[in-house]
Amino acid sequence: LIRMVDLPTAKVELRATNDGLGTLTGYAAVFNSDTEIDSWEGRFVERIAPGAFAKTLRDRGNMVKVLFNHGFDPSIGDKPLGKPSVMKENSRGLYVEVPLDDTSYNRDLVASLKSGALDGMSFRFSVVREEVDESSDLPVRTLRELKLYEFGPVTFPAYEATTAGVRARDAYQAWRQTHPVEVSTAE
Repeated sequence: LIRMVDLPTAKVELRATNDGLGTLTGYAAVFNSDTEIDSWEGRFVERIAPGAFAKTLRDRGNMVKVLFNHGFDPSIGDKPLGKPSVMKENSRGLYVEVPLDDTSYNRDLVASLKSGALDGMSFRFSVVREEVDESSDLPVRTLRELKLYEFGPVTFPAYEATTAGVRARDAYQAWRQTHPVEVSTAE
């Protein structure tokens, strides 16, 4: 499944200098952030539970790809943006860091990330375990365990709380010294 619907985009923090393409950073998914889905699956509220990515990160994290618009952009296609250096669950969600490969298509994307035109992410997944509460008019689907295949910046994120930005290498390393990644132990 891919979650992409037209919703307001999230705010993003940018840290950049002129030392190269930099590192894509942000939240590919945010926990306990409800979004309304109206698709071939039906109409319902969906939320991601803390710990939903723990098993997939442990078992197949090295196989997860990073693509723009899920690889459906007509000019970029499914070319990877870079290899993730960090994919960790913390109390907010799935935090990611991706050093961007020095490619012409990434240079185009960096301009949109820096300007804030691209400021959210999405992810491709399959559901391993879920709970559905049908006690209200609109069912609530809580995703408890997901198999993650791909994530990356998108034009229209389904979950408006996701973020995407780019930090230059020097600025990122300085920021990283004072902002350690909080890792969840949820399984």
